Amino acid sequence: MSDNHDKKNIPLAAEGNEQALSNSDDEYEAKITADGSVILTRYKGNAENVVVPAAWKGCPVVELERTFCENETIKSVTIPDSVIIIGFMAFYGCSSLTSVTIPDSVTSIGDGAFFYCSSLTIVTIPDSVTSIGSWAFSGCSSLTSVTIPDSVTDIGDWVFYDCNNLTVLCPQNSRAWQYCEENDIPHQPLG
Repeated sequence: MSDNHDKKNIPLAAEGNEQALSNSDDEYEAKITADGSVILTRYKGNAENVVVPAAWKGCPVVELERTFCENETIKSVTIPDSVIIIGFMAFYGCSSLTSVTIPDSVTSIGDGAFFYCSSLTIVTIPDSVTSIGSWAFSGCSSLTSVTIPDSVTDIGDWVFYDCNNLTVLCPQNSRAWQYCEENDIPHQPLG
């Protein structure tokens, strides 16, 4: 990064090949990776209904990482098709979140992604997702239904811990079905 930068584009930190930037006029903080893609790391707005941008400073948004962590204001989030990873603790502690739209572009839901989203009731995971990280939906005490397609082949530990009202809808003989059987999670055949 050059020493010539304006006051709106101040470097915060650098990690490996990523450049962390903040713009005081922007609702997000983000890291721009070496390939020019963006990881949104913090939402600074106060809207209840959020539509995540597909681009930030002209670069495609591909990942959410701690973006909405402990935001108790948001109620619904729409994620754009540019996002491929809902990363580590992306929505951790979003206690008012009731609705999230996960697009077909997402391939991975990271560790603790929706941990303690205690108002979330229903989640449909698209066919594009292949992995769900540990603790991804733990503490989602209002969660009653999660639909998991057979594309999901990797499921972490304690994904649905403390989801006492949950029934998982998934194909028989899928990894999700096996996971539910192994962990005594109520489940029903999808379709």
